[in-house]
Amino acid sequence: DDILHRYLQNKMQIWSISSKLDIETLFVWQPVPTFGYEQSLHPFAVGGYGGHELTSEGYPVMDTMRKTRDLGENFLWAANLHDGLDRPLYVDKIHYNSEFSQLLAKAVSKSFENQ
Repeated sequence: DDILHRYLQNKMQIWSISSKLDIETLFVWQPVPTFGYEQSLHPFAVGGYGGHELTSEGYPVMDTMRKTRDLGENFLWAANLHDGLDRPLYVDKIHYNSEFSQLLAKAVSKSFENQ
């Protein structure tokens, strides 16, 4: 809860400054392998995620928060981007492969177009 609260405070501060400087912003909640991704597809999941396991606790909380709070038009929930993709999408424990990087880039680009 503290981390998510700090995120929201940082987001507000960044947006406040960037809007005064006429800088377009987009805050992307990116996919992680510990939230909604089929672990049997992840060849690097063995042995844990080296400290990134906490995302498995924080992402469900943020998922609920984004459904109950207005996080603004400049917020993109991309955490479910790998839903329905039944193939490996990571090159190590947390970094995306080329295909998944392109899917995320397209989602970000589309979100900017819709702002």
